[in-house]
Amino acid sequence: MNSFFELLKTRRSIRKYLPKAVEQDKIDLITKAALMSPASKRSNSWEFIVVQDKTTLQKLAEIPK
Repeated sequence: MNSFFELLKTRRSIRKYLPKAVEQDKIDLITKAALMSPASKRSNSWEFIVVQDKTTLQKLAEIPK
């Protein structure tokens, strides 16, 4: 539990990113962690879509909210 509080105290927000691709093993690890996160009443009704194509990312960014 102490490591969790240390993690909370040392966390930071990133606003600028390097223009390099994220390695596939890191994407897999992040996706697995997201799938293990708790959900209300164990519903697990979410979907995760990993988009790596820059053209598709740009189109998604332009979609009005």
